[in-house]
This record gives sequence, structure tokens and C-alpha cells, in this order.
Amino acid sequence: MDAIRSRRRTIINTDPADYETLDLQCSDVVDRFQATAAELAASVVPNDPPQGLPAPESQLVPSIGDRLIDSRLFQMLVPTAASVAMVLVVIAVTMNVRLANRIDELKQENPSLQASLNSNAPP
Repeated sequence: MDAIRSRRRTIINTDPADYETLDLQCSDVVDRFQATAAELAASVVPNDPPQGLPAPESQLVPSIGDRLIDSRLFQMLVPTAASVAMVLVVIAVTMNVRLANRIDELKQENPSLQASLNSNAPP
């Protein structure tokens, strides 16, 4: 894991002029991974399923979810609902910022209003 982190730091701190060398190094690492995967695949002994095991059946009756996802209405409603949700989030954040600013303004006005009321109050 430390080697990966070290490699990540090397990639991040690499000068753009050295990208070609880095690309060759990465290609070499990928080639070694692929060679290792090929060796592992070759080392596995393939087994045939037992004779009494039934073949997997395809789904004969499509589920409601499949039909729902394939429907045009659903394909239109999902992006629309996502857009509406984003607009609502933006409105909520805007209102929150405005409310926070108004509260700050009222806090600043409060001492001066109290002083004014105290000076106008009869003794």
C-alpha cells in the first residue's frame, strides 16, 4: 500500500516534461499485471458443471422494475426530478444565507434600539 501511495505522490509531483517516461513506466506495470493475470488464468483447471445440474434459466416473466426502467415516462421523470431537487437545494441554501444575514443585521440593530428605548422611557 505504501508503494501505491509513493507512486501516487510521484505522479502528482511529476514535471509535465516527464510524462512520456511516466507513461512508459505505467505501460510496463500494466503489461506485468496482464501477464500475471494470464498466468493465473492458465493455472486454473476448468471444471465442467455436474451432469445433473440444470442450466440457468433466463427470466421468463419480466419484473415490474424492468418495465418501469424501460418506460419513456420513467426516463423523462428521473432527470426532471433530479433537476427539481437541485433547484430546491439552491433555493434552500439561498434562503438560509439571506436569513442568516438578516439575523446578523437584527443583532447589530438590537443594542441601539434598546438604548433608544431606555433613553425615551420615563424614570
